[in-house]
Amino acid sequence: MSWMPYVDQMMGYPNVQAAAIVGFKPSFSIYASKGSCLDGISNVQVQSWLSNDRGPLFANGVRVGSLNCSLIRDGMSASDECPRMELRTKNAGGNTCGVTIAQAETTLAIAVTTEGSHGSYANTPTIKTATYLKSSHY
Repeated sequence: MSWMPYVDQMMGYPNVQAAAIVGFKPSFSIYASKGSCLDGISNVQVQSWLSNDRGPLFANGVRVGSLNCSLIRDGMSASDECPRMELRTKNAGGNTCGVTIAQAETTLAIAVTTEGSHGSYANTPTIKTATYLKSSHY
């Protein structure tokens, strides 16, 4: 299966500068990504996002590739159609980016907004992509 069309579709939304599809079941793999800030996504990072212990994410922040983020809204343990986390990059000296991670059955859809853009610009592409992947049992 080619995963790049899903990333390209997320990148086509306004104010999205980076996107990725990451597999976590049965094992970790970056299926496709665009945007150097997401190149360093690791298995350790993914496991922390999916962990039932949410305390460290609130206390220490969330690392997404090379981005240090603050957890704004945590819905990964929600039983709704599309569990997700909404994040904001940490940058004491300037503009920040919104990051959304949405969970399907075996994959995660991730989008990063352009600097200064509202985080909601990352929500729509990730939620739509993850919902579609979930309906296809990915």
